Amino acid sequence: MMGYCNGSLSVSGIICSVNAGAWLLIILLILLPFYYLALMMIEGFKQHRSSKPKNVKHKNDKELRSIEEVSKYFDIEITETDTDFLVGVKRRSDGEDMRDTLVRVCDFPRYMKKNYGFETVFEDRYGFEVVFEDDKYILKKDTYKKASPDEKDPDTNDVRSWVERFIFENRHSFKYSDWKKTERNT
Repeated sequence: MMGYCNGSLSVSGIICSVNAGAWLLIILLILLPFYYLALMMIEGFKQHRSSKPKNVKHKNDKELRSIEEVSKYFDIEITETDTDFLVGVKRRSDGEDMRDTLVRVCDFPRYMKKNYGFETVFEDRYGFEVVFEDDKYILKKDTYKKASPDEKDPDTNDVRSWVERFIFENRHSFKYSDWKKTERNT
């Protein structure tokens, strides 16, 4: 290992004596774990990216062509209470809750705040971190921005049309299939 330096045992002597190939190996061993970590993070992001049907037999998922198709392929459940609107969306073909697509991919809360002034909160009725089927998004009524003081307060039909518009604007993430839930093998 002693190469072209005088054999001193100091740190600089050791650095001088290691050839370029050894330095390359040392750098590679340091950077390789970070490379694998980055690959694992990218793969994890791809798996949780959208709520497309999981059946590999049906790769011909379709995008919505008009806003009228939203109500045909998606169930939009809106419940009005005294202080808020509860919003839930499910795809009809497989019954999958579109909650993850609403938030992770399309950022539903930011859309509703930016366009309509609604503060959006994810509701977990049982107070747990666990996700249940009846989880909904809450749109707080008192945060709605009126365009003019004479404008009426929004009702469930207004909220439904806003959610349909949101889904249609993000149709690349809200794909559907014509196959039925009973046709799935997964």
